[in-house]
Amino acid sequence: MLKNKRNWKRIITGDESWIYYNNDGTAEWVFPGEQRSVRENHQIGAKKLMLVVVFFSTDGIKFAGFVPDGKNVNAIYLTGVLDCIAETIPNSRPSPIWLHSDNASSHRAKLTTKKLHEHAITRLPHPAYSPDLAP
Repeated sequence: MLKNKRNWKRIITGDESWIYYNNDGTAEWVFPGEQRSVRENHQIGAKKLMLVVVFFSTDGIKFAGFVPDGKNVNAIYLTGVLDCIAETIPNSRPSPIWLHSDNASSHRAKLTTKKLHEHAITRLPHPAYSPDLAP
């Protein structure tokens, strides 16, 4: 499937991530022999918010947004996100759409699977313990 580059437009991938309010970064580009900047580690209780699932394809961003305070990224929340993503996909698509995401419980839940089926989106397998494949 991936050998044919025409299929790449039909793959949507995404994940969620925490964003710290004081996001000074922990990684930076340096030239060989150059010293990295001194950085403080984030405290466990540091104020942060969840940048919800940023889904994208080769056509661009399909969905990006922040999780409202007091909400979690669970199957119920994710089904709403999938509805938004489905709106970005043309109705007259002759080809299947594939979704790549990690194995988080909200991504594998029955409610999420039902919503994927409703929108005719097929989940691509994600090997266990493969963080290098996460977007």
